[in-house]
Amino acid sequence: MCSKTGEGDDDKIEALIPPKGSEPGDLISIGDFERSPVPEINPKKSQWDLVSKLVKTNSDGVAVFDQVHVWKTQKGEVTSTLINAIIS
Repeated sequence: MCSKTGEGDDDKIEALIPPKGSEPGDLISIGDFERSPVPEINPKKSQWDLVSKLVKTNSDGVAVFDQVHVWKTQKGEVTSTLINAIIS
């Protein structure tokens, strides 16, 4: 996923930065949310549209959901050099 400073053509975009020592396949958790899939998703409604406005980087450049739930792996936090940026 990428962080983006806004919605215009002149905005900066960069890939999120995994913690040092991360490897492909490392699981990312978001805060204390349990990893349990929803049994059935309505294919006519985009689940991303429901949460996308809550997925950003904070003032420290850390990826967060709803301003407080930090994205992390067992090796540390997922970050960006872009602060208060949209994640998509």
